[in-house]
Amino acid sequence: MDLKKNSQNSLNFAGNDAMRRPFGVAAIDLTPIIKKPEDFKNNLDLPFILCEKENLDTTLKKLINNKDVGKIDSKLAVSVEVLHGDTKQIREEYPHLVHGNVPIARKMGFPEVIFPGDVRNDMYLTLVNGEFSKGLKSGDKNIEVMVCVCNEKGIVVPDVITLGAGYAMTSEYKSVIYYHEDKPKWNETFKVQVPIEEFKQCHLRFTFKHRSSNEAKDRAEKPFALSYVKLMQNDGTTLHHTSHKLLVYKIDQKKYDKDSPLSYLSLPSKVSDLEPNSKPSAVGLSLSSKDFFVIETNLCSTKLTQDVSLLGLLNWSSNLDALESSLNAIMGVKPEENSDPAKYDDLVFRCLLRLIEIVSEIKYQHFQSVLDLYINESFSATLAYDKLINVLQTHIKNAINSTPAVVQPEICTPSETEMEGLLYKITKNLQYIMKFIIRSRILFAELNDNKDRVFFEQSLDDLLTSFKNLIACPNNLLRSQGATLKYIHVIVSDLMQVYSPIRLSQFIVDIILNIPPGRLTQSKMLCIKDMIDSKLFKLQECRSIILPVFCQQIKEKLESKEEVCLLLLSFTKIIT
Repeated sequence: MDLKKNSQNSLNFAGNDAMRRPFGVAAIDLTPIIKKPEDFKNNLDLPFILCEKENLDTTLKKLINNKDVGKIDSKLAVSVEVLHGDTKQIREEYPHLVHGNVPIARKMGFPEVIFPGDVRNDMYLTLVNGEFSKGLKSGDKNIEVMVCVCNEKGIVVPDVITLGAGYAMTSEYKSVIYYHEDKPKWNETFKVQVPIEEFKQCHLRFTFKHRSSNEAKDRAEKPFALSYVKLMQNDGTTLHHTSHKLLVYKIDQKKYDKDSPLSYLSLPSKVSDLEPNSKPSAVGLSLSSKDFFVIETNLCSTKLTQDVSLLGLLNWSSNLDALESSLNAIMGVKPEENSDPAKYDDLVFRCLLRLIEIVSEIKYQHFQSVLDLYINESFSATLAYDKLINVLQTHIKNAINSTPAVVQPEICTPSETEMEGLLYKITKNLQYIMKFIIRSRILFAELNDNKDRVFFEQSLDDLLTSFKNLIACPNNLLRSQGATLKYIHVIVSDLMQVYSPIRLSQFIVDIILNIPPGRLTQSKMLCIKDMIDSKLFKLQECRSIILPVFCQQIKEKLESKEEVCLLLLSFTKIIT
């Protein structure tokens, strides 16, 4: 690849400071290979074309869209093999292929499932394009962009930039150079990995330099302009996942104050920050009004956020005045009129409920395993159980007392309808709310030698009594009652960790007997069937309490010839 051969579109290498120059692009569509790897041999020939006068990105698109790819003579030979399985499995089954420090490329974005403990703080930075004036030169410049990360003192943060998986970390990145191009289009992406604790104080600095084909001139060249952007915005959030049009500041090397290299930080960095008719400047720096530089950022972080509302919630302890608005913003509800400090308990409860709802949606169900893992291994709020029980019980009582005993929704007031709808959401997602309560109590008991055990059991007694009252309520709460019966077997199995199985058995009996005659017949029978499969029913002392009631219920329904098929299924499970 001798760049001198193409004299119209080339630059010589200048000493040890080698220039990155575009040469060509090779590409092939892997989709059919991934779908049917058995139809392909290991060796592939990728069509290869030179860049000529176009940039790499345009050349790639040209190659992809070329219908006569097969007629291209130049090829790049590669070997491809598709291996199925996760990383651990691949290493075990194919040690001859995956050995040593094989790089694992992470997705430029979050995977379908993010597990607790998977700490990540990767910013993918793309140099998109720019427009630069000629200045004193007769022709367009050969522009090289040098990128580095600087801290609040202007010191370059070392070894935080990499081209990607398998590449060593470096302190700076240099772009490809296009010959005599005042509107270069780079579209080069690389990764910036700044430690989370340093992220807030750092910024990206871009310096632009003309590279000369004359080695002597090239050594004398100094950066002619710079741009910058802070990694964190003024509101505490990170750079948004979008394109950023940056201002370009011309550097007057004779006047530029080397002793005050951070003077540019007082200047606006983005075109959107520039006030109309303003010409910001600093010592040795002046705005190039017609020039601009465009970048794109994509932050994949498990610790930092681009969302102002989420940031406010994460930093709630240092800004209590904004806690209510942060909670309201997260869940999208209107602020409550209640000025009672306990409103925060309710808002936190509603936010928790909203998050559980999202995870329970079909398209996000793969996150349920993550939520289970979080509750069992990462959740650490030892005092949460008491507040969750109180708020949960309050919502059940309010719905029971406020909902009229009618079926016609037009008779209900908006507040009554809203209350019934909220109760349905609670009962539909009750199993995860109870998991948080149970896990919180277990953690508290372990740390405090089972302190307040009697008080906790009394709180659960009161909560379970509320469920019994809900089931017995003749009001228009059928959806909530049905959801309670549907998930009660899961809740009971979890409660066995912190509550007497004998008392739980009596609770199940009371629930079944409290169902009003002629209501929820199918839900009751399904509840009986699910309870037969539960851990509680496997204990003999519990079965002796539950079984007679179940048998009596089934007997009555068989005699009335209602839901015969469902009843037979339940009866079959009991006798087996």
